[in-house]
Amino acid sequence: MTAATVSAVLTSAANRIENSGWASHYQQPGVTLSGAIALEVRDAPGSNAHRAALLTAAFAALERHIGAACPSDWLRDPDRTQAEVVAALREAAEPEEGRSL
Repeated sequence: MTAATVSAVLTSAANRIENSGWASHYQQPGVTLSGAIALEVRDAPGSNAHRAALLTAAFAALERHIGAACPSDWLRDPDRTQAEVVAALREAAEPEEGRSL
């Protein structure tokens, strides 16, 4: 990832889930939503404090988009699909386009 933006993290997490599968609370294998985001932040340039802030901002953007106080509650819906998770990540990334942290 060349630019450490919330948009880049969320978009890359969506790509990771789309390619690797989504490990929901009810099915395996794949990557969890939080795991996908964390893996994208892990290799972001900058200090640990910067990566921590980027992680927090990425989750906050997703929370704002899905309208849930906690993404885990949204994810626990047994009818939630991988396609919905990927779409939510991509849509949450849109308002943050070009904003770096």
